[in-house]
Amino acid sequence: MNKKYILKTSLDIINLIPCYDYDILTFIHENIKYFSDIPTRSLLKNIYFHNGITDESSYIYLIGSYVYYRLTNNPVTWLQRRRFSDSHFSDEWNIFFQRTLTYNIKPFTHIKEVEEYIVTQLMKSQ
Repeated sequence: MNKKYILKTSLDIINLIPCYDYDILTFIHENIKYFSDIPTRSLLKNIYFHNGITDESSYIYLIGSYVYYRLTNNPVTWLQRRRFSDSHFSDEWNIFFQRTLTYNIKPFTHIKEVEEYIVTQLMKSQ
């Protein structure tokens, strides 16, 4: 898939998020057209499986997982998440994945930050 298309679709998904305490699994199922070919487990943070908590960081992780899958056609694995947290690449994608999929390198704390980052990347690609 084209990177510009992936970023625009990510913004569409962000705009569909009703509120951050809305159950993320329900959100995925209600918007299945975006996620139908992605293994659900790779879209959810581990904390969801331990206690079913959905918060804003769950949606940040969802967007990072979605973009990663669309770029690589592979789900995010623990090993991939580890690679992003240990890397210090200047590549915009690695920075994006470090900030959405790991917690070691200045993670995004608000979905608005993710949205702004994606918009900036879209503007750079024009």
